Amino acid sequence: MTSRKKLPVLHTSLEANNAITEAYRNLRASLTYYAWDKRVQTLVFTSLHSGDGTTSLIANLAVLSAQEYKRVLLIDGQLRKPKLHHYFLAPNHIGLSDVLSDKAKIVDVLVETNIEHLTLLPAGPLRVNSAELLGTHKLSRLLESFQEKFDVILIDSPAVLHYSDTGLWARASDGVVIVVNSKSSKSEHLQRAEALLDPFQEKLVGVIMVK
Repeated sequence: MTSRKKLPVLHTSLEANNAITEAYRNLRASLTYYAWDKRVQTLVFTSLHSGDGTTSLIANLAVLSAQEYKRVLLIDGQLRKPKLHHYFLAPNHIGLSDVLSDKAKIVDVLVETNIEHLTLLPAGPLRVNSAELLGTHKLSRLLESFQEKFDVILIDSPAVLHYSDTGLWARASDGVVIVVNSKSSKSEHLQRAEALLDPFQEKLVGVIMVK
C-alpha cells in the first residue's frame, strides 16, 4: 500500500493563493485563450523525457479547469506506466487499455473524481503492445464521442523521445503541448522532439518550461 507521504500533491486542489497555484492559473488562462481562438478541445501533453513533470502539471490544470465549472475529462495515456490515478486515489484495474482492446465499455471505466466536474479515464492494466492499441481507429472515434460530453479533454502522453505514442495521440487530437524540464533537457532534445512531431506541426500549441 502507498503511504500518504508518497502520494503526489495537487497544488490547486485547495483555494490557496500561492505562487505555484497562480502560475497554474496563468498557464490555464493562456491555454484557454488559445483553445477558444483555435477551437481546440482535446489537448495532448507530452515531455522530452520520462519524469519531466507532465503528469503533475496536467493533473493540476485539470483541477483548475474543473473549478471553472467546465466538464473536464483527464485521460491517462501512459499505458506502460500510468500515474494519474494516484493523484485522485482512483482505481486502475480497468481503464483505457480495456476499452481499446474490447474488454470493457467506456461507461464502466470512467471515474468521477473527488473534484466536482472532473472525470478521470485511467490507463488500465498493461497490454502487450500499447502502440498497436492507440493506432486503431477506435481512438479517434473515442475522442470524438468524448467531445460531445466534455468541454475540455486533457491527455497525459509518454515522453515523445522514448515512445511513439505521442504521435498516435496527436493524430487523433486537436493540439499538442510539449513540457520541457529546464534542468534535464537540452536544446537538441527539443529539436529532436519537434522533428518527430513535424507531421502535426499545425497542432503544436507550444512549449511549457518547468523546473
